[in-house]
Amino acid sequence: MVLAAGNLRGDISAADYPDRNDLEEVESPAQAWNPIVFGACTDKITIVHPDYDGWLPVAPAGDLSPASRTSAIWDRQWPIRPDVVFEGGNFAHDDVNPAAAIDDLQMVSTHYRPNLRLFDAFGDTSAATALGSHLSARIMSSRPEFWPETVRGLIVHSAEWTPAMRTRFDAAASQTQKLSLLRRYGWGVPDLTRALLSAANDATLIVEDALLPFRKDGSSIKTRDMNLHRLPWPRQELAALGDLDVELRITLSYFIEPNPGERGWTRRHRYASHNLRFAVKRSLEEVDAFRQAGDGPLA
Repeated sequence: MVLAAGNLRGDISAADYPDRNDLEEVESPAQAWNPIVFGACTDKITIVHPDYDGWLPVAPAGDLSPASRTSAIWDRQWPIRPDVVFEGGNFAHDDVNPAAAIDDLQMVSTHYRPNLRLFDAFGDTSAATALGSHLSARIMSSRPEFWPETVRGLIVHSAEWTPAMRTRFDAAASQTQKLSLLRRYGWGVPDLTRALLSAANDATLIVEDALLPFRKDGSSIKTRDMNLHRLPWPRQELAALGDLDVELRITLSYFIEPNPGERGWTRRHRYASHNLRFAVKRSLEEVDAFRQAGDGPLA
């Protein structure tokens, strides 16, 4: 299930961007754990209509769309929302009038009354969710055997922050500020090609599995299962890279059994059901090499 993060209400002021977006939380039911929630970003900054000569875009290219809500004020226990962002159009301002969603900075969609006109302007998180639904459908039609959790995981796994978003992350002075930015942009903008295809320098491994992470022992809850997966490392290719950095990205996507009687944010074992996490085990050869080199304890 895909959901929109929701839009700001009332007039939008360029002076309030993006602080107001960070203060107005995503709308219900986007706080739910299982759906994927789409926010809006924008690359639309070009204004050509003569009626808006001298007007400027509210959001810079690659940044958050001016009407998109976030979860920046939520506690850490709650899910990160939006998960990812898609194009949602921009607003324009002239420092006198309230910012406006002019046609130059919006998307184009079909009009619901074609007898009146064929097309209409379209934007905000509704437009972003339409694009996200399209991407979801493309993945499902290309690989119908995938679980819904896998489709959701591929969307998030394929996302990358735009240069504008990356600049804000690089400028963040603390982990708290970075987490707030993560709750503004999610994991970035997804890409269909990255979601479905491996590249010469970017291989994707998909594992679908099930486990019961907890068991009840009397009146207490204890951990139960752990899954181990051996990654097919291309050892010779990695060794040939020498000192070049190699990035490993792991995305966990899992279904959470809902429990209406619990609220999900007071204790770790309640409504969230479980918080899966991962660890990467070093190879025995690497362990021996570290020990022989005297590089100290391993993380």
